[in-house]
Amino acid sequence: MTEVKQDGLVAWAMSVSGEPYILSALNDFSVQARWRPEWIADHFLVADIYGRASSTVHMLPEDRVPESWRVRVDATKVWIEIKHLVLQAHFPAVLEGARKITNVSLSELKPLTDLYGKFAEEPTPDHFLILAAAVHMYGFPPEVRGDALKVQNGLQGQPGSLDDREVQDVLILGAHIAAQASDLALADAVAETCIEKVHLAKERQSTAEAVFRLVECAAANPDCTAARPILAQRLETLAFILPTPDMLADLVDLLESLKQVAPEMAPLLGRAVATAKLGKHRSVAA
Repeated sequence: MTEVKQDGLVAWAMSVSGEPYILSALNDFSVQARWRPEWIADHFLVADIYGRASSTVHMLPEDRVPESWRVRVDATKVWIEIKHLVLQAHFPAVLEGARKITNVSLSELKPLTDLYGKFAEEPTPDHFLILAAAVHMYGFPPEVRGDALKVQNGLQGQPGSLDDREVQDVLILGAHIAAQASDLALADAVAETCIEKVHLAKERQSTAEAVFRLVECAAANPDCTAARPILAQRLETLAFILPTPDMLADLVDLLESLKQVAPEMAPLLGRAVATAKLGKHRSVAA
């Protein structure tokens, strides 16, 4: 029997079924909005295991903790610090993705008051992204959600496309907050910005980024029946504006994957699929 090599196993699995997996996870954000699909990577899982083990060791009386446990936890702590995964050890685990019933308030985040205060004074993309780890651990206070909306709106009409890593990160964090808080205004702003920025993009991966964000934004609406036609319309818009045949071909594949993982969307995606296929062939012919 061939020995399974753990190194690269997740990367291989993602190369085979990564897009359907991500689409499935994001589609479920209407109920499971806190655990992100990219956290399936091995370093996130190790950080999660370390965080749980470390908490257990610290909660138990010293005389109840076997020395072998301490040795393993301490050794893993060194690795966690070297890999800069200390914060990730406190992120939600794979089975802790359920949306919180109540949103965390700013008064509950006293150690982070200055950080959020700085963001409120200057709601820039840089100050917004600094809050990412805090958002993943605690959520995003409603008191400053209007400032998150300002960041998204501020990207519109500005230089930069969805090829830019900072633009992607701002949209990812904005959509994540919107999905967690069921903030439709923020979700709409992220979706509009995403469509604008992908129109200027040239890299094929930007097609997937756009589809992922639009699916995530749709999950911000607790009324799934109302959210689906809006998502279908936005995906059809992508089929009209994507600038290259390769991007349109990727869109067709992504839409077919979405139909598989979200069968309820299938009847609504016919126009988007047909438009993308037509645009692809016209672009090649031209």
